Amino acid sequence: PVLGGVPTQLGAMDLDLRLPAPSPPVAPLAATPSASSRPRILGQRLTAPLASMFPQDTHGFASACSRPARRDVPAGGGGSGRIGAVSLRRSLLTCPGRSRHLASIRVGSLLTAACLTLRQHRRRSAPSAARTGLHGYVARAAASSPAFALGASFGTLEDTRQLVQARGWPNDRSLPIRDFLHRQRHWLVDECSPVVFDVRSPVEFDAGHTPGAINLPLLTNDERETVGKTFRHDGPNSAFSLAIQQVYPNLAHMLQQAVEVCDATSDGRVPRRHVLVYCKRGGMRSQSMATFLTSHDFEVYTLSGGYKAFRTWAMEELQRPQKVCVVAGATGSGKTEVLQALRQQPGRQVVDLEALACHKGSVFGHLGEQPQPTSEHFRNLLACEWAELDPERFVFLEDEGPRIGEVCLPAPTYKCIRTAQLVVHLDVPFALRVDRSLATYGPYGADALSESVSCFRGRMGDQRTDELLRHLADGELRPVCEEALRNYDKSYEHHLRKNRNLDDIVAITVDTLDFAVVADAVETAAATRETLVSAESRDRAASADEGLAGGDLPCREALCHCGAVSIKTWGAPVSVSICHCSVCRKLSGAPFVASALFAPARVELRGGGSGGEAAALVETQTSPAVVRRRCAACYAPVCATLGSRYLAVPLSLFGGARDQEPLPSEWRPQHHLHYGMRVLDVEDGLPKYEGRVRGPMVD
Repeated sequence: PVLGGVPTQLGAMDLDLRLPAPSPPVAPLAATPSASSRPRILGQRLTAPLASMFPQDTHGFASACSRPARRDVPAGGGGSGRIGAVSLRRSLLTCPGRSRHLASIRVGSLLTAACLTLRQHRRRSAPSAARTGLHGYVARAAASSPAFALGASFGTLEDTRQLVQARGWPNDRSLPIRDFLHRQRHWLVDECSPVVFDVRSPVEFDAGHTPGAINLPLLTNDERETVGKTFRHDGPNSAFSLAIQQVYPNLAHMLQQAVEVCDATSDGRVPRRHVLVYCKRGGMRSQSMATFLTSHDFEVYTLSGGYKAFRTWAMEELQRPQKVCVVAGATGSGKTEVLQALRQQPGRQVVDLEALACHKGSVFGHLGEQPQPTSEHFRNLLACEWAELDPERFVFLEDEGPRIGEVCLPAPTYKCIRTAQLVVHLDVPFALRVDRSLATYGPYGADALSESVSCFRGRMGDQRTDELLRHLADGELRPVCEEALRNYDKSYEHHLRKNRNLDDIVAITVDTLDFAVVADAVETAAATRETLVSAESRDRAASADEGLAGGDLPCREALCHCGAVSIKTWGAPVSVSICHCSVCRKLSGAPFVASALFAPARVELRGGGSGGEAAALVETQTSPAVVRRRCAACYAPVCATLGSRYLAVPLSLFGGARDQEPLPSEWRPQHHLHYGMRVLDVEDGLPKYEGRVRGPMVD
């Protein structure tokens, strides 16, 4: 085999070297060289297996390496780069008559020293070979494999730099998000869907990506971090130069990866070459990769706006109105199995949140499941399913809390569950729930269950938890299961009725583990209510349209402290949050601030007098997207603009006064934000996000 592998880094360079077999073959050495006779490289002795693989003239390599120097050498076939240490990491050297040996050595020298040995070794086996150094061998290796040879436009680093800087990707090949997703599903070539490449770094990809995408990173995590620091300290030009130097040596390998992925997913048909590419914002990374793939016979479209456009689309989908039927029941009721049975019935819309979250919900929920996605990627998966739903028909969801394992539900989805038009409560006898739980979790064994039971210490105490662990050690699963269910039952009744209209809860008595029968009963209850809910939804929509023009939506009015500013709102808020961030605390002088979010069209600010004059306000911009407004007379906070989508009003203005009627349930706070910055603990049972909504939560 000829030399394989491509230099991947400047500075400390990792090389996977495969030397050609010498011809004629060299006989195996009679004995392993002694420690004193092994070649030295900068004072470090080679390992015995590796030293025995080199012919005796390898000492030329050792002596060359013992004269360290620094000079500029070609970097990736074009331009120049400073080469310091060279690391031959777990190099594979294959010679006839010898077994393969793996070794790891660190050589402190310049790259041309390695070329000396390669040339000598090459000279013995192929005297007529061109002696052009390491990069020449890489070029020939690529040329010998036409599928992975770089096109002429990318022949040198400078050519690649100019091509990328030109930003010549055509606009008609950059798709808006809905067209991009439609093409992902319906762009078939030889009955094959396109491959979607995410060219962001692995850490960005792991945090969240479009469902079905494959990571083809231009930069590693460390390289991305280095480029980012260079951008902040030295400016965009220096950052671009560093990035192109890091990317260029890997282009052949990335082309090979792209080809192999397309070949592997072609199902034995003609290999497909139609792909979709995106990066974070639809800028230089995706456009340069698209240009690169297009020049190598791929047909490519990119995503306008990149992954950020997909995230915006995902939130818009999750916020649109949808009729929801929640299947509720105490732990062990078989809600998941009922949803699976409903999915088998034609025409029924079902979203299995626990399947998307890879968790069954309880402390045992991780058993038998794949690792959970991040909350961000869970939202992406859910949005793609939500987008396929008919909003005028019920979608069946399982009753969930704000978290499933470590995954946080998106705020709009959790609100849909809590305000569902129909909640079907499965009333299952305790003994039946125990049998079903044992059948589900018993096969995982006492060791796995013991780890989960240990999580009960905070709820049951050490004494009771240790007793359950002893039962498990003795193989007595039933008493452990019964105690776990009783523990969950204590909080379930409150969860079922919290912030819900009791008229929307329908109970179904279940006395069987035949979940198809239970699914039929749930479907009957849903069919009875679905027609009524449809008419109700249309009436609400009409009221909303009228409300924007001063119609029948409930209107609430409040005044600032001095009465100089009047605030009117129509309808229910989109969300109500308690914020613990340092800005809210400093501006209010309180440990936290509760605010209600509205669409800007549903809030009106006027002067407090009868003439309807404009309100006199002072503004403070506390972040690029947040502008806070106060009364110019008393400096009481009256609202804050959050970008162009929302307007927040202080909840304290609308409740608590003797002459004000109590606020309805829709105005109650739904979660805490920036709870990680709190100065005061709050025990109210609400979800507590460490930072922004949908981020990590605080236990």
